[in-house]
Amino acid sequence: VDECLKKTHRLDKTDLYVRKHIPLQPYAIYPKQAFVSGFNMNTTEEVLRNYLEARSKTDVNKIIFGDIEGAAIVEFKTQPDMGKLTSKCKNRQLNGCFLKVESVPVSKSIIVSKIKPGTTRDAVMFYFDNEKKSGVSGVEEVHLDTKKNTCIVHFVDCKDSTYSTFQIPDHWEITDDREISRAVILNTRTSEYKDVSKKFFSSVGGHRTIVEIHRIQNKTLYQQYAAKKKMIDSTNLPGHQNEKSLWHGFAKNAMGSINSRGFNRSYCGKNGEILVQIYKGSYF
Repeated sequence: VDECLKKTHRLDKTDLYVRKHIPLQPYAIYPKQAFVSGFNMNTTEEVLRNYLEARSKTDVNKIIFGDIEGAAIVEFKTQPDMGKLTSKCKNRQLNGCFLKVESVPVSKSIIVSKIKPGTTRDAVMFYFDNEKKSGVSGVEEVHLDTKKNTCIVHFVDCKDSTYSTFQIPDHWEITDDREISRAVILNTRTSEYKDVSKKFFSSVGGHRTIVEIHRIQNKTLYQQYAAKKKMIDSTNLPGHQNEKSLWHGFAKNAMGSINSRGFNRSYCGKNGEILVQIYKGSYF
């Protein structure tokens, strides 16, 4: 996120406004940092530093002032006792103001606004997942609000073991490490073919003919899936069914787009539109 914020961004001939998105339930806290707010705008950096050092009993390494008046991120040289620091700042004024001290949540997300009307979710995703364009990669999820022309982009945490130690499935057939996506025709005698065909017939009935079954080997989409699965598995209680199979019909000419970029209502045809109606606007 920090690397992304260092750059200026432009998509569909439009300058984007990008800022950090703070989640309601952060998954981690920055050590040795505090978000301090509520102080008088006339308070100098030196006075604020002396005030915080006296109450935290530790040296302040640096103070970062942003766009919010009367607020700053303070980095200490050692980890302060946040409980005691918060209490002391509540009970002792600085230039006539009581200061509020909070932990600084780690964010894996950014809010993007001023998006050009008509720009698709895929366009945003592929822009921010392209290191040459955005300066970063590893997009996990994109939530686009077409009414407000804004979106939230969630990145995979580079420190997350699912991402940093990502391994493709052992049964994938890889002939070129640079290959991003590949469709592999399954042998009818393999257990993988039999398992998929059994699930298919049990769901849609036996009055169907299977011509071929392809395994889609897409490293990027599988990586996003693995990260998302880990997050959901850790959120829900053990034993909860976190995955289900869905058989989705579409025109043959959409297969290439789906295999390379995943499902998207813009090219999944009438069945995609039906699913949007059933699930009240949601599509995968």
